[in-house]
Amino acid sequence: MKAIFLGLYFALSAVSFVACGHAAETPKATDIETAMRTRWEKPGSTSSPKTTFTANSIRIGSGAKANVQDKIDGVPPEAWVTIALVDFTVRSHYSTGIEAVRRVRECKVYKDQFDEWAVMISRARGEDKITSEPLK
Repeated sequence: MKAIFLGLYFALSAVSFVACGHAAETPKATDIETAMRTRWEKPGSTSSPKTTFTANSIRIGSGAKANVQDKIDGVPPEAWVTIALVDFTVRSHYSTGIEAVRRVRECKVYKDQFDEWAVMISRARGEDKITSEPLK
């Protein structure tokens, strides 16, 4: 009986230790903004306009170890995945004006294979809002 108790104690301690280690890997809003900016902001070329990224708000939710679907989607198997709700605007700069698209997306945020924050958009929340802005 004592052996079973000790075995259970060490198993629960190990789970607690692993969970605490992953909790330290919870992203900050600035981490999410940087990862999103890297994905959406482009310098522009002869075939595509320059795009800029603005984070309007970022809400960080709960986290959990990567599940089977996350792994299929390319999340590292041992990653801690945090849910975030990101409200952002992407502006496409054309010669005639600027098109601004405001989006709200539910995202999965995790550390990739290079130990850098990565953001995977999982679903839209509401409709995108497209507006035109004059050139500055």
